[in-house]
Amino acid sequence: MSDDRPPLWIEDDLADQARKQQLPIWVVYDRPSDFPDCFVARLWMGEKPTDEMMMSADLGQMRRALECRGKVRVDRSPDDHPRIVETWL
Repeated sequence: MSDDRPPLWIEDDLADQARKQQLPIWVVYDRPSDFPDCFVARLWMGEKPTDEMMMSADLGQMRRALECRGKVRVDRSPDDHPRIVETWL
């Protein structure tokens, strides 16, 4: 039997998997209050933040760094905090 769910559900499945298995998630922020002059990527393990982060004045440079780590970009959700640019799995 084929799965007739729309492709959008794939993102929901990934988010649910991240919560259950503590997948590493990089969240990219645009000038957060603690670093107002740059983009910051913070590593989360599932729903828990870690102390690991990357900073860059250039979003393209940040994206290249995450791509080099083998990460895949996920667009921001309308429900995300306004400072969140995107998420990487």
